[in-house]
Amino acid sequence: IYSCYLTVYTEFINNKLIDEIIISIIPLVLGDGIKLFQNAVQTRLSLKNISKYDSGLVQITYKLI
Repeated sequence: IYSCYLTVYTEFINNKLIDEIIISIIPLVLGDGIKLFQNAVQTRLSLKNISKYDSGLVQITYKLI
């Protein structure tokens, strides 16, 4: 997720317009960060898949309940 789209994605989640989230974790420490979803309503997630790559990247797929 690019930071300029965070409010758009939050609105999609709040209005139940998406049913799946894929979060990619890159093994890089940046220091201070930003929240992935600002002002999102509490949403239950179900783990669907975890993919691990040789580069260290991890992708986690969640289904929104």
